[in-house]
Amino acid sequence: MTSVRVPGFLPSQNGFHFENSWPAEPDIVIPTMNGPLAVGNAADGLCGGMAYAVRDIFETGAHVPAQTSNPAFQTPLFQYIVRRLFESFDIPSGVLAWMSWSLPTRNQAHDMVLTEWPAIRAQLSAGSLVALGLVRVRSFWPGDLGNNHQVLAWGFDEDATHKVSLYLYDPNHADDNEVTLAFDAAHPDAANVQFSSSRRATAEETTYGAFVTHYWRVDPRTVLSMVQSDWRWCHKCEGLFFGGNPGSRCPAGGAHDSAGSANYSLIQGVTAPGQSEWRWCRKCQGLWYAPNAGSVCPAGGPHEAVGSWDYVLLHDLRMEEGGQDGWRWCHKCQGLSYSGNRTQGTCAAGGQHDGSNSYDYVLPLGY
Repeated sequence: MTSVRVPGFLPSQNGFHFENSWPAEPDIVIPTMNGPLAVGNAADGLCGGMAYAVRDIFETGAHVPAQTSNPAFQTPLFQYIVRRLFESFDIPSGVLAWMSWSLPTRNQAHDMVLTEWPAIRAQLSAGSLVALGLVRVRSFWPGDLGNNHQVLAWGFDEDATHKVSLYLYDPNHADDNEVTLAFDAAHPDAANVQFSSSRRATAEETTYGAFVTHYWRVDPRTVLSMVQSDWRWCHKCEGLFFGGNPGSRCPAGGAHDSAGSANYSLIQGVTAPGQSEWRWCRKCQGLWYAPNAGSVCPAGGPHEAVGSWDYVLLHDLRMEEGGQDGWRWCHKCQGLSYSGNRTQGTCAAGGQHDGSNSYDYVLPLGY
């Protein structure tokens, strides 16, 4: 038995911990003279983007986000995955390859064993992940190409009779180390392919063959560093504060208290859809909107933005998962507070926060 694994890679450790299951949102929105143009639908899946992004992260030594919920629409991680999805199509040659491999007149298993398996075997034996297209539809119609799938190969077992189990990172099976593609490499004329996982395979996962797709590396570290986690909700004042530093000050008295809070992430230091110029206050650790005058800090005086990033907040988006809406700007203190509870929370300017005339802000759940 020959057993090969890419050193250091395991889907449960190095793959995304959320699955390829997305709400019905456009992949990208392009501004035009006639208004925004929505392109694609995330609900159809982002498997190629997820597979390519995981390989990028692993090969550059970056850390895969720890989050188990899908990144919210238009956040940097979502946009990065979408970018890699479109790049995985490798237009036009990649689309032509998909069309060729999906033809009903082609024996995909036979051709995979003869032309693709030697290359897959060599790359894995050299310690490299391999981006693969899984052929799951046999059709002349180009519109059916979206029913195919993309994964990463990260190892294989091959016995003395050349029966092969190819180990896969599959975006549809988060944290599953037992996703495999099995075939007989000794008999290409009689070859067939069997997909399996730790869960029971569905009819949609019937696989006819696989081929190596054209991958090139993108460094994800600049993208992942655009998002700062460890922002917390304070149950005493309903405000948002940065939990990574000591010395927070709460308008309800004492320090902020994050008991019961989620871990939120904010987009920092980049041009992104949403409202920019939100700042961290080094005195109270809270978040506030800097362009307006009259901010009030619970540590005394106005908020101070020295050392702060420029944070961008998403707003007025329909969120099904990956984020929480209901956050409001308080026009009295200029801070951000959560409005979804019975009380609006204690405001540093006196009384309760007042979110009238505010956007409905959406905070992505953190990494």
